[in-house]
Amino acid sequence: MANKQTQAEANYGRGDPVSHCGICAFYMGYRRCSKVMGNVSPFGVSDLFKTENNPFGRTLAPAELVAIRRMAADAADRSGG
Repeated sequence: MANKQTQAEANYGRGDPVSHCGICAFYMGYRRCSKVMGNVSPFGVSDLFKTENNPFGRTLAPAELVAIRRMAADAADRSGG
């Protein structure tokens, strides 16, 4: 497990629709990450998040990204999570 951080060190937690482990370059599938120790949900995220390269380029405009993140934060606040 050389060069891996603990979940606490990586600030691993709840992801959002725009930034989550399932679309991270380091996510290896099967709840594994090449940078973070332990089980990692594809719906989580850490400070090490790096968007996987999309061969089709950017799919969302900056304003859309902001709106989606605001909606996700609002939903998390309302759910108590």
